[in-house]
Amino acid sequence: MTKITLACHHIVVAQAQFKSSPSQVYAIWTDTANRHRWEPTPEGMKTHYLNYDFRIGGVEQSEMRQGGAVVAKFITRFFDIVPDHRLVFSVTVLVDDVPVSCSQNTLELVPEGTGTKLTCHEMVVWLHGNDLSIEHQGGWDLMLNRMVTFVDR
Repeated sequence: MTKITLACHHIVVAQAQFKSSPSQVYAIWTDTANRHRWEPTPEGMKTHYLNYDFRIGGVEQSEMRQGGAVVAKFITRFFDIVPDHRLVFSVTVLVDDVPVSCSQNTLELVPEGTGTKLTCHEMVVWLHGNDLSIEHQGGWDLMLNRMVTFVDR
């Protein structure tokens, strides 16, 4: 009999404060050419975007590669896009074409003074019992810090 591992669930809440306006923060999601400049990729790896269909119902597919080999695949589907205010999307991560995690994400952009407060809520499930919550929180914090540096430069 095959042993079934329990799924591991976590909710990530991450925030960032930008000096830039909500429209400037939102714009970095719409331009795939600049994504690699703010989206973190582990040392020695590269992210390749296979398609980027940034619209409600649109799908983004990307791969993380190391030495030409695909380490992980990412499928992102956009459910709600309110320009300058909100993004709602899901992400499925696959390793060897087997799903290892799924998440539902909401990013909200709220004007604050002359800048923007970005709040991310992510509900993630790791399907094979691996609790990667600390690493995942660190990944969001790193990505938001890179976003701030990119937008507010």
